[in-house]
Order: sequence, then structure tokens, then C-alpha cells
Amino acid sequence: MPILGKKTEWIKPIPALGDEIATIFKRSLQKQQYPIDRCLRFCDYFMEVQENIISEITPETLLIPVPSTSGKNKLPGYFANQIADLRNCSIIDNNAVKTGKRDVAKTWGEAKNANSLEYRNFRFAPYVLNDKLLAECKEKSYEKILLIDDMITTGETVVNLSKQLEANGLKVNAAFGMVIFGNSYPKLPDLKEKVTDKVSALLSLRGRDALAFSRQVEKVFGEYTEIRLNREIKNGSFNTMYKAVDFKKTVETAHKNILTLEKKIENKINLDNGFNISL
Repeated sequence: MPILGKKTEWIKPIPALGDEIATIFKRSLQKQQYPIDRCLRFCDYFMEVQENIISEITPETLLIPVPSTSGKNKLPGYFANQIADLRNCSIIDNNAVKTGKRDVAKTWGEAKNANSLEYRNFRFAPYVLNDKLLAECKEKSYEKILLIDDMITTGETVVNLSKQLEANGLKVNAAFGMVIFGNSYPKLPDLKEKVTDKVSALLSLRGRDALAFSRQVEKVFGEYTEIRLNREIKNGSFNTMYKAVDFKKTVETAHKNILTLEKKIENKINLDNGFNISL
């Protein structure tokens, strides 16, 4: 899925935000329970930063703000409203997409809040979608449908939501964020060179075993931005034989959990309850 927007530098101070970097300013919003005035200041700045993309949004576009786990983060909604006012496009009904009930012990909130790779999808609780409101969106035949988020790094949140929307018949064209840290995906030759070949060599994987591992790597890393893969490379997660053994197990578990998520989405089973830890 394409991720739209001008990339943000990780450590660049922003004068319009009091010389704070974007992540620090966002963290301060969270600590202050997202005060409206500071949220709008944040949105105003990134409306200017992302002006080129915003200028291409047509009135026939439907915007879907990504709801937050806590329900307190209104930044995607504020950003979507500013875009809609400027470009005369539509925003999905507030009741169409909501976060599911999250048992902290089972899901730990959003996937990105889990540190270990194998649990990042396991702890994602699918969204609750209103079939009637989504059907109304499908009837209107929008030219494009964009997910709107505040920060996009690995892309896990928007990718998972887009999968669920598409399983319900609503095709998402792209994700668009205020703060973009990752917008490109690993290429298959890079995954082979940087991951599969190295781990296979360390563990002497051959034939079917090597092919199965290659496909798991593509699923675990290929659907998300390069940041997800680069974290593992930077941490040296598979640069020795012993680490490669653990890394292979981690990839296998992560792969299984992604398939569990997709099956749960496809079957629309207990979407408001999150994952059953026993699966």
C-alpha cells in the first residue's frame, strides 16, 4: 500500500513547534491529554509540510482517520478535517471505524507498542467496523480512499486497518500521515540478500526449508516499511549462528501471528474482543 507524504527528519528541531522534534512534541501532547490548541498547532504545521500531497486530493476522495487505541488521540481526525475543509472532500462517519475492546494482558494496545517482533501482530486487536456505514461508502464510489494517521513508521497500523477494510469490500488506495518516517518497502532482492541468504548460510538451510523461511521473511518484513527490517539489522538480530537460530524462531512466530490476524479479519470473528491468547 502506498504511503503518501514528505518524509520527516528524525532529529530536526522544528521552530514552529518550539524547536522540538516531531516525536518529542507528539509525546508532550500525549502527556497533556491532547489539548486542542496544541493539537491544532501540530496539524497546522504539517498541513504546510504536506501541502504538495494535500493539493492533489480531489473532492471525490474519502478520508478515513485512524482511531487511536485510547480514544484520546484526535490528531488524525483534526488533520482529516482540515484537509476536508480545504479540498472539499469527504470524511467517513465517526461510527464507521472504531477501536476494538483491548484486554491489556492479551493485546497490549496497538501492535507498535509491543517491543518484540513476534508479538507485534499478535497484540493487535482488530477494529470494529460498522457494516451499514461502510456499505453507504461503497455505494458512493469514491475516486480514492485514504487512511489518515498522525505518525507512520513501520506502517503496521495502517496496513492492518487497510486489510480489514478491504476484507469488508472497501479498497484503500493509500495511507497519508502528518509525520512520515517510513514510506518505502523492502524489495524482494534486498530481503534475500540482507536476511534470507545470511540466515540460511548460518543455519545451513537448504531446499524446502530455505524456501519456507524465505516466504516467511517476505510476509513478516515485505508488507511493512523498511524501518521494520532496518531495526532488526541495526540490532544485529541474526549476525551470529546463535542469534540466527533465535531470529528464525521469531520470524516463524511472527509469520504465524500475521496469518492468524488475517484469518480473524477475513472471518470477522470476535473483532471487538481482540486475540485469544491461546491461538
